[in-house]
Amino acid sequence: MPTVEFQMQDLLNLIGADVPLSELEERASMLGTSVEEIDKDHMVVEIFPNRPDMLSVEGFARAYRTFTGLESGLREYRVEDADIQISVDTSVSAVRPYIVSAIVKNIPVTEEVLLSIINMQEALHTSHGRKRKKVAIGIHDFDKTTPPYKYTAVDPNSLSFVPLDFTEEMTLAQALKQHPKGRDYSFILEGKALLPVVLDAKGVVSLPPIINAERTRVTTNTTNLFIEMTGTNKPALNHALDIVLSSLADRGGQIVSIDVAGERHNMKPREMKLRSDYANQLLGLNLKPSKISELLSKMGYNSTGGSTLRVQVPCYRADVLHPIDIVEDLAIAYGYEKFIPQEPHIPTIGVPDPLEEASFNLKMLMLGLGFQEISPFTLTNEEELRKARIDKPYLRIRNPRTEEFTIVRPSVIPSLLSVLAYNKKKKIPQRIFELDDVVLPKDNKNHRILGIAVINNVVNLSEMQSVVEALLRSLGVEYSLKEADYDTFIPGRSAEILVGKPIGVFGEVHPQVLDNFGLDYPVLIAEISAEELL
Repeated sequence: MPTVEFQMQDLLNLIGADVPLSELEERASMLGTSVEEIDKDHMVVEIFPNRPDMLSVEGFARAYRTFTGLESGLREYRVEDADIQISVDTSVSAVRPYIVSAIVKNIPVTEEVLLSIINMQEALHTSHGRKRKKVAIGIHDFDKTTPPYKYTAVDPNSLSFVPLDFTEEMTLAQALKQHPKGRDYSFILEGKALLPVVLDAKGVVSLPPIINAERTRVTTNTTNLFIEMTGTNKPALNHALDIVLSSLADRGGQIVSIDVAGERHNMKPREMKLRSDYANQLLGLNLKPSKISELLSKMGYNSTGGSTLRVQVPCYRADVLHPIDIVEDLAIAYGYEKFIPQEPHIPTIGVPDPLEEASFNLKMLMLGLGFQEISPFTLTNEEELRKARIDKPYLRIRNPRTEEFTIVRPSVIPSLLSVLAYNKKKKIPQRIFELDDVVLPKDNKNHRILGIAVINNVVNLSEMQSVVEALLRSLGVEYSLKEADYDTFIPGRSAEILVGKPIGVFGEVHPQVLDNFGLDYPVLIAEISAEELL
């Protein structure tokens, strides 16, 4: 979880009250954060991933004010329009497809504001932006740019600019190799024939997600900001922009929208419905709708209504996707310390679930065999299955909230490959396993699956065979192996595991699959039905 540091005096100025350190620490923890350090000069806070809006000192102060009653209800932000455009060329669709943008005017960029901007960028890049792969943020001195702007993809050697913190001009290709940020983040653009750039009338403004141009550097003399964000997920970009804009608006900045390929960003709150009986049943309470509204106002919401409340969700709350998220905030506002533990009125004694108990033992065996456990998402998308060359029926989510999670996975193989791809810069060999559920449409039920993967500069099918056989022997399972033919694996280099009937498969991953996931080394994978195994 990301840890952020706030300058104490700046934080107190934004809160608008001289809060004793002991009270600040106590109430910050009640708000759902973990205070790591606190003294008269600074405060270090661990922010949970569900609250990226609190990664900035402005967002943290805003949440603290409403929670403690210094302010209540929804904070709305006024957005004005400007006759400024960013054109988006179709060439970016295969490189880094999305861009959002806005301007913040009349903001006094003091040392505190400049430090906040830098810290906020880095915190959002690390967490919400998935190390810039999903979202990359560029903040520039607007007055040092010349509209109109253009977002396009170009040949790496076709344009030159002076990158931030450098004095000499270099091509885009050189910036990837020679600039420290290029060396850190060039893996995001690896294998791309064209590179994304944001241009103005004078030339390169930024090379996302790597580095800005030195000429647009933000300093303490800056009063107007140009913000552009690029990435692979449009909702995540919009949420990140809301977080940055709301933070700068809390500093006194004036938000101005611009035309981005015919679209303008707005910061209007979303409306969701919350049934009072649903909230009370989940929390074991009996709160009246008026009391629920009062408590939600402590978390920055506005709500009206009776048995079904119409709740206005702040634009910067990227984590609120379902009424259960509002119920969680309601519990925080009510106070976890006020909940009274109750014994369930059931005449039975709890015992471990047999499958979970057996799964634990299986995990211990895998750890003993030298594998590291992973826990990826059970939701995925059709593209991940296609990349793994898996042609299995699957369950589609009726109302997906993001393009990343549109189906329930029918196989753990794409998850294993995605984890290896995400860690491709780490040392090899890597030996990982996952023991979790998939859902198959044939019965619409969860099925416990064991997935095993090995990546190394040289692999052999017999290596995975020895792992599988060691596992089966340890479990006392009698088995046989049979040559298999799966599109995921190299022809002639895979086998089915038979225990009276097929319970799994293992093999050497096909080069096309490796290429689809951007993997540079050969991979062995096994997928076994843990239910049949156990």
